[in-house]
Amino acid sequence: MIDTIKELRDREIDLARTAESAYERFVSHWQPRRPRSGSTGAAKEERR
Repeated sequence: MIDTIKELRDREIDLARTAESAYERFVSHWQPRRPRSGSTGAAKEERR
């Protein structure tokens, strides 16, 4: 169990640093995709 507020705060900071590091790795490996070629046909429906 957590005994002090400082210990709780230190754990929260450590968790935030871990999350930030994971996010930075995720973003650095991001590869944008080109839009899919061709359409689904939904937008080509004939209107009356």
